[in-house]
Amino acid sequence: MATIEHEGEKFMFAPDIQGPISMHTLEIILAEKPQVIMLGGPPLYLARFKVDESEVHVGLKNLEKVVEIAKFTILEHHILRSENWREEVENIFEVAERFGHKILTAAEFLGKQGTLLEAKRRMLFAENPPSRDFERWNQKSMKIKKHEKPPIRLLD
Repeated sequence: MATIEHEGEKFMFAPDIQGPISMHTLEIILAEKPQVIMLGGPPLYLARFKVDESEVHVGLKNLEKVVEIAKFTILEHHILRSENWREEVENIFEVAERFGHKILTAAEFLGKQGTLLEAKRRMLFAENPPSRDFERWNQKSMKIKKHEKPPIRLLD
């Protein structure tokens, strides 16, 4: 996590905090009191699969506390990997609204339409699978991949 302060305003960048699930992470955020925070949000798509559902619930409850203090909460990464993420966190939008705060995606913050490519990755992969050359490159060791560029083809 990183906080940038300028002329009395604070922006906090908190990627990969998954909610925040950790109470320690939540305490740091609340102590910093950022006006704008960009965070990954809870991994809704991993609930009941790789992350215990109770941990995701903690992440959601802690996110409620974050939106109470931050005028703008910019969600990215984990939470946006679920296509129906907005419906799953509707109550958190309501909390933010009660405080006169906003929840946005990074695209929305920039005034653009979100595409949720991560949430659509299975479909995109099926429509545009990687080349055999790329798959072979991907099987190589990290040592080799560090020095060998991936064979990437651009989509039309």
